[in-house]
Amino acid sequence: MSAIGNCPWCGDPDPIVRTAGIIAVYCTNLDCVAHGPIASTPDRAIIAWNRLATPGQGEVPTDLAPLTELLAAAEGVLDHTYNGAFDRLRAAVARVRGE
Repeated sequence: MSAIGNCPWCGDPDPIVRTAGIIAVYCTNLDCVAHGPIASTPDRAIIAWNRLATPGQGEVPTDLAPLTELLAAAEGVLDHTYNGAFDRLRAAVARVRGE
């Protein structure tokens, strides 16, 4: 099995592959809770996850304005339903921006 790279969103060094149900790599940082693309095997899940942070292969976007606008529009409607999920997402966006 390939080595799993750090989380491309928060830098967490310990992401894991879950194979129960949906096969994907998941970040273990509870403030991030990112996951990679769904795959058919653990190896493919790791390859897809590692591509998220590889330049030219799906890197984290530097222009987060559209995401910020979407976040602002949706948080008032949905935040009470998802128990603070938007606070965690807002914190992850801030980390990516270097704030």
